Amino acid sequence: MTMISIISVNYKSTPLINDLEARLADLDVEFVVVDNSGDFRPTAKSTKVVDAGGNIGFGQGCNLGVCESVGGVVMFLNPDVEIDRESLARLLEVSSRQEAPAIWGPYIRDRAHQVVVLQRPGRAGLSFRRRPLSAEELSQETVDVTYVSGACMVANRAIFEAIGGFSDKIFLYGEDLDLCIRAKTAGARIFLIGAVEIGHKGGGSSTKIDRIKRLFRSTRGHYTFLRHHHYRPLGAAINAAHLASGYRI
Repeated sequence: MTMISIISVNYKSTPLINDLEARLADLDVEFVVVDNSGDFRPTAKSTKVVDAGGNIGFGQGCNLGVCESVGGVVMFLNPDVEIDRESLARLLEVSSRQEAPAIWGPYIRDRAHQVVVLQRPGRAGLSFRRRPLSAEELSQETVDVTYVSGACMVANRAIFEAIGGFSDKIFLYGEDLDLCIRAKTAGARIFLIGAVEIGHKGGGSSTKIDRIKRLFRSTRGHYTFLRHHHYRPLGAAINAAHLASGYRI
């Protein structure tokens, strides 16, 4: 079976990553933590800590983690992902058997307990639209999708490195969609596996100011991604606002 390297980027998330270390105990994986805030302290001796030298963003942090890892399959796992040990072990087992060029991930349920995906084209002149997977799709072993969330994303190292990893132009937000589109263009399959479901808090801030800040950052990240894919400024701005909003249009 293919060895798997799990990469997590720390930004003031030590308690969450320490919990993840406990869930990884006795699992045959390499765990790499890229420390973007300089305050991470591991609880497991096997955890490899890479000092990023400052907050270099999510994508760049993941790229650095890949450079410092050895697994033939790389898994990117956000500290705030809600996944139990059994689900994690199942995801690792499925991932170890994936050999064709691909990027994949588990189902992530939203607050309405639906698995929502992006689809092309969108409505009202937009490039993308969101829709929940149907009951029939949810019953399938795998479902091909436009992108896999960077909150829990798995990829063959070969395809990840072949397309240059995450874009160094995007600091945060939109880098997962950008990566998947480039990977698909290069011939990779992008899909979700039905054997594992996880939760993701998704930065569920409690204050209005935090939500506004997150919306602004997400819009900016998606705008950078769209401009990189040759959208004109106005089209990039409109589509970035839509993608950042989360609206199902």
